Amino acid sequence: MKKSDLILINLIKHFYLKKIFSLDSIELLAPEVTYAENKKRADLILIKNNEIIAIEIKSQEDSLSKLAEQIKYYTKNFHKTYILVTENHLQNTYKLVKNTKIGILLQKKDLYNNLTTIEVYKEASSYINLNKYFLISLINKNSYKNIIFEDITLENLITMTLKNLKDKYLEKFNNFKKEISNFEDFFFDTQHIDQILAIYNITYKNYKYFKYL
Repeated sequence: MKKSDLILINLIKHFYLKKIFSLDSIELLAPEVTYAENKKRADLILIKNNEIIAIEIKSQEDSLSKLAEQIKYYTKNFHKTYILVTENHLQNTYKLVKNTKIGILLQKKDLYNNLTTIEVYKEASSYINLNKYFLISLINKNSYKNIIFEDITLENLITMTLKNLKDKYLEKFNNFKKEISNFEDFFFDTQHIDQILAIYNITYKNYKYFKYL
């Protein structure tokens, strides 16, 4: 299992156990979403309170060499952005974002209890002036082919973006929530990380073949 996959599943466990945000309060969760005219890919996006929240995962083995550039794109495309990092990346990530509205999620290991925890190290604030040309890449092409950018307001474009993301991912997200509710014990046992990842992959990546277990 890749380190980034392990961190992602730990994050979803924290959503589900309501230790961070809350899976029940999230309107949508979607992985690996392209944005910024399809030049970039967000590891995870959430919709909550009609805001689009992006999460960029930097595992222990990842480089931060492109993070400064990624942040510039995130701030133009999403209301809030969190960088989820391991402890070895915390100091350098904080230097990059300390004077911005970007938030930090920190994955820590509790060696005494042999547990992995995720906490909000720096709360994210909302960016308001999103880039209309970047937002359009989150929308199905058939939905925006007749849009005249000069005539559409940012507010209306955001509404259209939220609707299109839900049209594309909401059924998968709802089915993912149903599936993990059948295996609640997995979220209390670190030995079941592989099973959680399997449910996640089947739901989001092989959905057309998916049947409830």
